[in-house]
Amino acid sequence: MKTFTTLTLLLALHAATAAELRFYVTAGKPVDPAQPPGIYTGTLDDQTGKLSPLTPATTVSKANFLAFSPDRKFLYAASDNQGGSVTAFRVNSDHSLALLNEQVADKGTCHVSVDATGRNVFAANYNAGNIAAFRTQDDGSLGARTAFVQFTGTGPDAKRQAKPHGHAIYADAANRVVYACDLGTDSVWLFNLDAAKGTLTPHKQVAAKVPPGGGVRHLARRRLSVIRRASGSTSRIAGTRV
Repeated sequence: MKTFTTLTLLLALHAATAAELRFYVTAGKPVDPAQPPGIYTGTLDDQTGKLSPLTPATTVSKANFLAFSPDRKFLYAASDNQGGSVTAFRVNSDHSLALLNEQVADKGTCHVSVDATGRNVFAANYNAGNIAAFRTQDDGSLGARTAFVQFTGTGPDAKRQAKPHGHAIYADAANRVVYACDLGTDSVWLFNLDAAKGTLTPHKQVAAKVPPGGGVRHLARRRLSVIRRASGSTSRIAGTRV
C-alpha cells in the first residue's frame, strides 16, 4: 500500500464508469522511499465510497495543484520546478500522463486553473505575489505567457501579510471575468478576460475586500464565497457569480 506524507486531491474528478469517478493526486515525499513522488491516479466508487489503490500516472515531481482542461484530455499542474511553473500533460487512454511542456510562471506557483474554452491557463504565484496566464496550443501544450499582473499592498498581519501572496485564480462561468485571491492584502482582484487572446485588464470594480487579516485563499462557485486562510472562515461577496 502506498503511503505519502503529502497528498493533494485534484478538485476536478471525472467519470470513469457509471459508478466510478477517476481522480488524480499530487504526492509529496513518500513514507516508503521506494515509491517516487509524482502524480498518481485512482478511482472512487460513488456508490460505496471505496477507493482503488493508487497507481503512478507520472513521476514528474514537485506538482502541488492540478486542473483538467474542459474536455479532460489535458492536465495542468502548478509546480515548484524552476522556482515556480505550470506543467502540461496529455491524459493517455490508460490514464497515465504524457509530459508536453512546462512554462515558468514566477516564484511559488501554488494554483492553476483553466478557462471554459480550454485555451487559457491561469497561475497564481504565492511568493512573488502575482498572477500569470498562458495560451494553450492545439496539442494541449503551453504557449507564451499572455498576461502578468503584479499585486501591491500589505495586510494587518505583519508576519503573513507583509507583501502580496497570490493564492488562487479562477475564470467565471461566463468566461468574461477572472478572480484572483491575494492572501497578503485581503483582496479578491477582478479582471476582464479576453478569451480569444488570453489577456487580462482591470475590471471596473478592481477588487473586493474581506475583513482585515482574514487572508483570502480560495473561492467557491455559484455565489462568490471566499475561504479565508488566516481566520479559518468564509465570506460571501454580494452580486457576483463564478
